[in-house]
Amino acid sequence: MKTSRSARIASLSRHPRDDVTTSAVTGPSGAVPELILKVTPPRAPRDLLVRRRLASDDAQLSNRPLTVVQAPAGFGKTSLLVQWRREHLARGAVVAWLSASAGDDPGRFVQALVLAVRAGCGRPAFGQTLLESAVTAPELEGVTAWLAELGQSALDVVLIVDDAERLPPATVPGVLAYLLHNPLPNLRVVVAARSELDLQLDDLVAYGQCVRVGAPVLQFTLAETIDLARARCGERVDADACAQLHEATEGWPLGLQLALAAIERSPDPRTAIRAVSAHSGNLPEYLLGGLLSNLASDDAEFLTRVAVVDHLHPDLCRALTGAADAAQRLARLARDTPVLIAVE
Repeated sequence: MKTSRSARIASLSRHPRDDVTTSAVTGPSGAVPELILKVTPPRAPRDLLVRRRLASDDAQLSNRPLTVVQAPAGFGKTSLLVQWRREHLARGAVVAWLSASAGDDPGRFVQALVLAVRAGCGRPAFGQTLLESAVTAPELEGVTAWLAELGQSALDVVLIVDDAERLPPATVPGVLAYLLHNPLPNLRVVVAARSELDLQLDDLVAYGQCVRVGAPVLQFTLAETIDLARARCGERVDADACAQLHEATEGWPLGLQLALAAIERSPDPRTAIRAVSAHSGNLPEYLLGGLLSNLASDDAEFLTRVAVVDHLHPDLCRALTGAADAAQRLARLARDTPVLIAVE
C-alpha cells in the first residue's frame, strides 16, 4: 500500500456521531437534510481517555470566551472536543456542534449555526426567520441576527466548530472572524482546525479572551501514556515499557493508539514496544503497515478500496468493494481498530 493511501486510511478516524433529533432540525426543503450530519455531535469512542489536565474547567481553559485548538491530523482534536462536550453538558450547558466543510459559504454557515443550536437545545423554532433568509441575506447580517437571537435567549451555549480549516475563504475572515470578535455573555466558542486560520485573534489573546491549544499541549504526557497503556494492556506493560513507548511515539496520540493496537495482539508486549522504538524514524508508515498486515486479507483489501473516498457510508463502500456485508464490516473495523470510527 502506498504511503499516501495509508495516510488516507489514518484520516478516516474522524467524526463519530450521536443520534440527532430531526424534529428539532427542520427548515426549508432541500437545504436542511444535507446539513443534519454537520450539526450532529460526535459519539465518544469506547476507549476514550479522559484527559484531566485538559478538562474544560481547568484554569488555563475556563472563563475564556474563545478556545482555538490547532494541530495536524492524529493529535486527538476531535476526541478532546468530545470530552469537552460531555463536561459542558454535565454542567447544564447547551452544546451546539458544527462540522465545517468546503461548501459552507456564508449563507450556508449561518443556516448551520441555527440548526446547531436547535439540535443542541431542542428548540425547533429557534432562528426560523433567519433560517429561511440566511442564503440571500448579506453575510454579516445573518451572523448578527443569530447572535442577537441567541443573546436574548435564556440559554448558556457552547458552540464547537470542528474542521474549521475546510471553510471557504469567504467564510473564515468574514463570518467566522466576525462571530468570534462579538462575544456574548452566554456564549463560549471552540474552534478546531488542522492548519492555521487567519482569524486575527492576537487582540483577543492579549486581553485574555482567547486561549490557543496547539500540538505540544495535545501531545500525551508520560503519565497519560501510562494510563492509556494500562487501560489497554493491563499489567502486561510496566512503567519502563510505557516510558519506552512514550519516547518512541513522542506522545503522538494516534501513534500511541496504533502502537497499542499492535501491542495488545502481541504475546510479548516488550518485544512489540522495542519494534516500535526501532522504527521511530518512519513511525506512521510502520504503524499503519503493521496494523494492516495483521488484518485478515479481505479486511485489508476492503480498507484499501474504500480509502479513495473522504467520507464512508455502507452503501458507498458496498458499491466500491462489492461486499454485501459492508455495513457489518465497517462496524467491526470501527470496533476493533483505532483508525476507523462509525458514523451515524
